[in-house]
Amino acid sequence: MMQTFLTLSLLQLLNCRPGNSKADPSEMAKLRLVNGGSRCAGRVEIHYRGQWGTVHDNLWDLSDAAVVCQELGCGTAVSAPRRALFGEGSGPIVTYNVKCSGTEATLRDCKSAQWSHYSNSHSNDAGVICSDHRSPRLTSGDSPCSGRLEIQYGETWGTVCDLDWDLKDANVVCSQLQCGVAVSVPRYAHFGEGTGLVLTDIFECTGNESSLLDCRLFQRTQECSHRNDASVICSGKHGPRLVDGTNRCSGRVEVLHGDQWGTVCDVYFDLEDANVVCEHLQCGTVTSIPGGAHFGKGDGPVWMESYRCRGNETRLWECPVSSWDQFSCSHENDASVICTNRKLLGTSLKCIY
Repeated sequence: MMQTFLTLSLLQLLNCRPGNSKADPSEMAKLRLVNGGSRCAGRVEIHYRGQWGTVHDNLWDLSDAAVVCQELGCGTAVSAPRRALFGEGSGPIVTYNVKCSGTEATLRDCKSAQWSHYSNSHSNDAGVICSDHRSPRLTSGDSPCSGRLEIQYGETWGTVCDLDWDLKDANVVCSQLQCGVAVSVPRYAHFGEGTGLVLTDIFECTGNESSLLDCRLFQRTQECSHRNDASVICSGKHGPRLVDGTNRCSGRVEVLHGDQWGTVCDVYFDLEDANVVCEHLQCGTVTSIPGGAHFGKGDGPVWMESYRCRGNETRLWECPVSSWDQFSCSHENDASVICTNRKLLGTSLKCIY
């Protein structure tokens, strides 16, 4: 029975004609774009009948992509990539031979093969890039988490003018790239001048957004050249941040592992460790390390690691680390740091400390 099912589906694909079926109206369907750097670009995935699946790219074109962008509130379609440009998905193929006019409100309104759970290769998963896609990258830096800021708009890359770029904006970039928090925003093409477009948009982020798509945008009126290409230095994939303090240079110590922030136990945290945290965040030197969750309890894990810093390291990940299991440590023991909070040189004029 399974062999017959596979053969029929492949014959339909080779027939290269759009079907006249639509999704079962009694079934809920959700749409998303995956692995493209923002919610407005990536592999097309549909949640249908309790499972996420993909769309085969046979007959896939800009009209189909336009409906996806419209449904997701991502502007207009600029590209309809095929052949799994955004990587191969998993699960079933939900539909294929999609043929939209481009005016449909949702993908399920388009003509296509019957929506179901088909078992075919994911090497032809369909993709979409919408006009609202904004994906950052850092180039020419000394690590994946530092460099000249470049942003992809649709399929076009451009640099950002540093005149209105600040730490709050940079913090969103660092978060989106899973690079911790923003440490510095050097000006005047610190990592070298880029080529191509200098984008005119001014980002007004609060610093808590998960993507640049969520920040307010304004159009710049004054001219800007590559001499003002913005740069970003993040704390890094294993870097620290200070939370719930009176400024960015004081607060509860949290460290990023993967995409999860956790706290550090104050029993094993000393002045040398704290001094490296302050240096890492370009916050001067340590003033004090109040214990007992001085700035409130965290809500993530308490990392079972003890830093053995000498105090002269410039990054927390340069310190030797050992695990602890002799002492039960909870968020009651979350470590805190207060740094001298020196002024950062070479940052945007919007930054005041």
